[in-house]
Amino acid sequence: MQGAKRFCSGYRRPIVGVVGAVVLVVGPFGLFVLTAPVSVWDPHNGSRGGSYCEGIHGNSATRTDANTWSNLGYVAAGGWILGRAVDGRLSKATINDGASAVGNCSPPAVLPHPLILAVGLSNFALGVGSLLFHASLLRWSHQLDVAAMYWVMNASLAAAAWRWLRRCAPVTAPNNFRGLSPLLATMIILDAVMFVFKWRLSAAVVSPLQLGVVILLECLHTCGFTRDALRKHLCLVLGALVIAVIGLLARTHGVALKKRRNEGGQAEAFCDPEGAFQLHAVWHVLTAIALLALFELQRGPLLLSHELPLPRIPISGDVGRWGGGRAVGRSAKGDRALADYALGRYLFAFGHIHSPRYRWGSTE
Repeated sequence: MQGAKRFCSGYRRPIVGVVGAVVLVVGPFGLFVLTAPVSVWDPHNGSRGGSYCEGIHGNSATRTDANTWSNLGYVAAGGWILGRAVDGRLSKATINDGASAVGNCSPPAVLPHPLILAVGLSNFALGVGSLLFHASLLRWSHQLDVAAMYWVMNASLAAAAWRWLRRCAPVTAPNNFRGLSPLLATMIILDAVMFVFKWRLSAAVVSPLQLGVVILLECLHTCGFTRDALRKHLCLVLGALVIAVIGLLARTHGVALKKRRNEGGQAEAFCDPEGAFQLHAVWHVLTAIALLALFELQRGPLLLSHELPLPRIPISGDVGRWGGGRAVGRSAKGDRALADYALGRYLFAFGHIHSPRYRWGSTE
């Protein structure tokens, strides 16, 4: 019972979102795979999978099995983010009504709800688009796959732009759908343009450029941070970047091995056409983790002294775990003391200390 109480409440809805997103994709697509005819895809059009080590099964609903199902990593990342969106909407009202932030294992979401939804939906779309492409290896699905990569980074760029607006002009930064509509409209227009002109864009240039701008903007946020906050911020930024680079190296090495095999070389351990382990599938999983780490960085507070408001916690009778079982009368001073104590514990746990007033256990 005690372990259940100590479970991080902030992870419950994201986990439900992961399960729901995966089931939403695996259910219909799995049924399609089981019932689809042998020639569901064009058996003579598989040239778009020629750069992958995995062998192409011409008469199958999933022409490359490992590269197809590994895209569930993107789907799971999208489900996690959408779960965060639901959790953020509900927890905001809960905290304002008196619940403690101490029981939540993750920092409260500062990124507006519409932007969290945009990031989650774009990750989910990337998973579906890439899954359809590696299952069919057709031109239209390839266009959807690469365009969805641009959509994910456009959503991250929109989040980065809002975070800088929040830092430079915290009072005027919009937080609702109406205020964010110009930013969201710009993002949607860019998504549509990049989908239509996908064949005129180089993914090897556009995607790294988008990611580089996002990483640069997030690194510049560290100016003025405390040492603990700087360490946590840079760990997420550099962690996302390192994981993405490892995934890119795995993908590039797989292409090189396939080229060597096409030139008459022997099939190597990491380039077995019938093997379950495929380097391109590793790329899918690692980049999904990197995108999730990037989102967790962008959704959290800017780690500035004005970023987290003081929670309103009512006091009546026995305070329980905050007051050590002592009966505290209802007064403005008591409310302030308990709020400072709870917020101090929370900020200390995440290294977000920016004011001497917020210290662990301080009730001064």
